[in-house]
Amino acid sequence: MILISKIAFLLLMIGMFILPQTGFAGKTALSDDALSEIVGRTGPADGETTSQKSHVESMTVLKGLLTLSGVDFEGSITCHGPDSSTVEIDHLYIDAIRPGSGTAGSSFGSFLIQGATINSRGSFTTIKP
Repeated sequence: MILISKIAFLLLMIGMFILPQTGFAGKTALSDDALSEIVGRTGPADGETTSQKSHVESMTVLKGLLTLSGVDFEGSITCHGPDSSTVEIDHLYIDAIRPGSGTAGSSFGSFLIQGATINSRGSFTTIKP
C-alpha cells in the first residue's frame, strides 16, 4: 500500500509540475528602461489560482526507468500564502505505464485520479547534495 501511495504521489507531481511546463521556457533581452519598469515578486500571490490542462503522448520518467503514454491532466493550484496551497485534480489519466524507454510492449496498466483535493501546509525545503 505504501508503494502505491508513493507511485500516486510521483504521478501527481509529474502531472502538476512537469507536464504543463514542457517547452515553455524562453529568454527576452530587455533594455535598461524596460528592466526598470518590471516589478518582481517571489511566487504567486495569496489566493491566486493557476489552472492547467495538458496532454502528452509519451514521456520517460525516473531516468528512463518508466514510460508514461497518453497522459491527460486537468487541475489547478491555489496558493494561500508562502506555506499553504491547495491542489485540485479534476482529471489525471495515464493510458499506459511501461518499463523502460519504449512506447510499445507490456504495460503495468493505466492510472486515473478524478476529483481529488490536496491541501498542503508547512514549509518546503530543497535538499542539495
